[in-house]
Amino acid sequence: MQLKNIKKILKFLGLYSFIVLSYDKIIYKVQFLQLKKRINKISSDNKVFFFFPFYHTGGAELVHLNIIKSLSGQSSVTFFTLPSAVDKGLKDAFFSSSLCFDIQLFIRNDKDRKSIAKQIAKKINLQKTSVVFACHASFFYFLLPFLQQHVIRIDLIHAFTGENEPGHEKESLPFLNQITKRVVITKHVKNQLIELYNNKSIEPSNGDKIQVIYNATDLVSISKLKKSTESFTLLYVGRNSPEKRVHLIGKIASNLKSIYANINVVLIGPNLESAILQEDKENCIFIGALAQNQLSEWYEKAHAVLITSVREGFPMVFMESMVFGCVPVSTAVGGIPELLKHKENGLLIPNSDDDDTLINRFTNEVLEIIREQNLYTKLSQNDIDFATKQFTMKRFKAEYRKLLSNEQDAA
Repeated sequence: MQLKNIKKILKFLGLYSFIVLSYDKIIYKVQFLQLKKRINKISSDNKVFFFFPFYHTGGAELVHLNIIKSLSGQSSVTFFTLPSAVDKGLKDAFFSSSLCFDIQLFIRNDKDRKSIAKQIAKKINLQKTSVVFACHASFFYFLLPFLQQHVIRIDLIHAFTGENEPGHEKESLPFLNQITKRVVITKHVKNQLIELYNNKSIEPSNGDKIQVIYNATDLVSISKLKKSTESFTLLYVGRNSPEKRVHLIGKIASNLKSIYANINVVLIGPNLESAILQEDKENCIFIGALAQNQLSEWYEKAHAVLITSVREGFPMVFMESMVFGCVPVSTAVGGIPELLKHKENGLLIPNSDDDDTLINRFTNEVLEIIREQNLYTKLSQNDIDFATKQFTMKRFKAEYRKLLSNEQDAA
């Protein structure tokens, strides 16, 4: 009897859904037990345990990968706690750099989350020099009560969320006494945390736990050729999320095209076309998601990179693109003004809630560097000089190695 006929009979008898559901439960239980068995087999050589949300491609994910790599061959374990957008991205790089576990399917209900947390904590507590490091992973805060006092517990915050939105800077507040150290990527975020502590009447000494470690890039420019602005390429590289205001990129592209025909506005990232209004799409070039080496090729030939966000930490795309002399053009939000100075190594636009105001400001700033080659060349060279000095992977890895070292534990 053919499979489709069996399905029809089972559906007719009302048994099909029951059988499928029972089968799924059995598979889940088998995988759950296999996961616990794998956790139990983690070697005592692993003394650093990471908790990150995703392994897909993104600026934050690239930072997390570089943090793991800073251990220079020291064994580590990494747990991913949320479903990644794609089953590729940086997955291979993560899985080849650390012993990785994708646990997001098994921590969705209270009973299994607690069981997995206890299993992981048991393995961590056995190590006398364990370090647990997490970023934007709620499971980390759930895990904290199960960890013994000797375990070093560190979390990283890239940027604050909106005032009325849930965020890890708020979620973490009840657990501050259980956190050994906090890392932020700019002084701006550190000041935000301290202000939050003050507003919540939290013990001021918690501010002493906060350490600023600037992010870095290991990209190297292929050439240092000066770029002529006779033909101008403007990039947006990133995801499509509300705070990025990607729809403004399309409007800016249409504005620029109506004034200066010899310009290309290129959007690189997944699902960006859906953010652009129909009338603006013809003025944009959509590339989709790219691997890191392919991104380098675009940075090499592009002139500037555009960010229209309502909030940011300090975007990885700026660190990467500045190495290639791409001029950052951005709203002056978050930690961006901390590292970029207007008409020195970037163009900063005052933030506004009015779209038309922002569109006109971005358009005018871009047109100025197109029309004034000397200004553009100065900014481009300053970007190269600043990025190659400030955003070095050597500095980044040394700071994280010190943070995560066993010497830190004994201190």
